[in-house]
Amino acid sequence: MNMHKIIWFNMENNQLVHLPETIGQLANLYKLSLANNPLQRLPDGIGYMRSLAYLDRSGTQLKMFPDTMFMDNPNLKEIKVEPSCFNHHTNLTMFLNGCTGYRQN
Repeated sequence: MNMHKIIWFNMENNQLVHLPETIGQLANLYKLSLANNPLQRLPDGIGYMRSLAYLDRSGTQLKMFPDTMFMDNPNLKEIKVEPSCFNHHTNLTMFLNGCTGYRQN
């Protein structure tokens, strides 16, 4: 299987506690769902996924996003989060200040 061809990766409800740094090598990944996993951090490599447009991190224990996530990711359009996460994610709030809009569920 050629991992570079994956464009959608659904890892919801899998009790994942960490992701490998190599996830950043999924260069064509467009949609990543990590919902409902006890993840506490994301690897820096996730910030190098330039095709990533949609990230669902709802129902996780993430308190921070890697700074690489918001440095140079022109395709990132939607991050699904709970409203309470804005109290903890300083870098997400700064990133959203540069957006033209966002949506809360």
